Amino acid sequence: GDTLTYNKRKTMELCEEIIKSKLHKKLAWVASTRVNCVDEELLRVMKEAGCWQLSFGVESGVQRLVDHINKKISLEQVERVFKMAHRIGIETRAFFMLGLPTESYEDSLQTIAFAKRLKTYWAQFTVTIPYPGTALFEMAKKSGTLKSYNWEHYNSWSSWSDEQHELVHVPEGRTSTELLETQKYALRSFYLRPKILFNRLKELSWENYSKMFTGLLVLLKSKFKRPAYKHRDFQ
Repeated sequence: GDTLTYNKRKTMELCEEIIKSKLHKKLAWVASTRVNCVDEELLRVMKEAGCWQLSFGVESGVQRLVDHINKKISLEQVERVFKMAHRIGIETRAFFMLGLPTESYEDSLQTIAFAKRLKTYWAQFTVTIPYPGTALFEMAKKSGTLKSYNWEHYNSWSSWSDEQHELVHVPEGRTSTELLETQKYALRSFYLRPKILFNRLKELSWENYSKMFTGLLVLLKSKFKRPAYKHRDFQ
């Protein structure tokens, strides 16, 4: 599931059993959860049981948007849990969505800045795609920002596709072109920082260097293309 720690008692029991059976000496594992489903006691037991990385859906660095999609978390919670995990020795991954309903360009920049402030090991920035059957889909439909019902266009990584098309959802006052440029900018802004690059190089095995080099070339290529939309850092 997406939320391993939804039931704290059962997760504690699982971790204690792993430790008791000494599997933690042979097993290293990762998990996905929510910031409102962990505390320090649980994180420490998970670390002892072999958990070395946790993924969290943060979605936005703007509290108004987090509330708008009914995430039921606060940005203060996010910062506190990420700091706690780092202190205990668990790496973090953060998932963000760009172009949420009512999100402005300034909001997107604030989300990118928040991601960098978290000092997370890894961040993903996807373009918001309201899939049928979700609350986001109904929200976009009601606001008139749903542009397409063509299933082939429901791709959250459209900015890297050779086949460009209108995004299925574009918040009012924004365009597909600007939103896709913002997605590329988010990844460049996060990953092309000296500290992030150095840490990645330091940890990579020789066989993975070619993959990283390919990814780096893709980011650099997008950086030096003439941008259709001018970005600035959000402070």
